[in-house]
Amino acid sequence: MQIDRVCFLRDYMIKLELSTNQLAVFDLKPLLKTARFKHIVSQEFFESGKLLDHCCIYWDDVTEIQDYEMLGEEFIKKNF
Repeated sequence: MQIDRVCFLRDYMIKLELSTNQLAVFDLKPLLKTARFKHIVSQEFFESGKLLDHCCIYWDDVTEIQDYEMLGEEFIKKNF
């Protein structure tokens, strides 16, 4: 299983389209207050994220998130 496509929604939500034809929505808002995601200060920058290698969303050299963080390790293990 991998992420085939991401759509950046309003209010820092990310829709993930998976290779299993499943959809998932991840709310990034709670993480915006952490040092790791402090560079995401606008909806415009948030929407500039890119899906890399079907498993990671990358914004800049210090801001990225992996599939298992968005979907949960158990989800990844059960659906791999």
